[in-house]
Amino acid sequence: MKLTLKNQIVFKSATFILAAVLIWNTSYTRDQQQLDKKKTATVELSFYKNADGDRTIVANVSTKNDSGKLVFVRGVKINFYTSALAGKSFLGEALTSEGGKASINFPKEISTDTSGVTIIARIENDKGYEDAEAQASVKDARLVLSLSEEDSSKLISVLATEILANGKEKPIPNVEVNFGIQRLFGIMPLSDEANVTTDDRGMATFNFPKEIKGDEKGNVVLVARIIDNEVYGNVEATSISKWGEPLVVEKNPFPRALWEPRAPIILIISFSIIFGGIWFTYGFVIYQITKIEKKASA
Repeated sequence: MKLTLKNQIVFKSATFILAAVLIWNTSYTRDQQQLDKKKTATVELSFYKNADGDRTIVANVSTKNDSGKLVFVRGVKINFYTSALAGKSFLGEALTSEGGKASINFPKEISTDTSGVTIIARIENDKGYEDAEAQASVKDARLVLSLSEEDSSKLISVLATEILANGKEKPIPNVEVNFGIQRLFGIMPLSDEANVTTDDRGMATFNFPKEIKGDEKGNVVLVARIIDNEVYGNVEATSISKWGEPLVVEKNPFPRALWEPRAPIILIISFSIIFGGIWFTYGFVIYQITKIEKKASA
């Protein structure tokens, strides 16, 4: 049957609308599937023990963005577990920060045996990321820092020991210890060769370098660290000494100068006289003009 012109227009319009709806639906479905698809995240686990003996578990979470660049993940809940508690493996939970870090304190009552303690960090049932986990087996260690002087040398000595389940300690040989100094923005190595390996007795010794600045009294905070060790994690010990060179504090660290916000007084006076003279001249001229006008009107 031959279609009239009006029917042809209606048929073509309906076909066009149907095709547009199908295309939109396909695009919407594809976009929705991409939105529903969870991202893959990577979890890295670290163990820290500071100079006060407090122990912390830190999980670092990262993922790759659309351009393939590694970025930190914020706001993801991390569940922490351990194998050291019989019948209760859950330690706690924490949300990742802006830098992708989530941390909890490791209970002091948990001791380690010769095989170490297994700690686990997991992403579980997250809306945006697939389940992921990281685990590590760590042993408890301790650093004892001592200072001594021999002739003109100043020596920093560290004893590294492993704390056993019965509370006894045994030396840790062949572990690398980093010697540093606490500064305002972090810990700075004392030199380019600040890493020393412990001997069979668990001892490591470092010669304190000269010309290290301290505070006004010469005090410096010395730090000895085991960094990212596969067995012991991160362990730290600190000690305060007066081996640093006293810091000379300037009475006036920001003197008046032409290039400083506070200009020299003589310069301020000179500008004041110049601009004051200019404004005085303006005022005098206006006064004279006013005086002439009054005389003319009289």
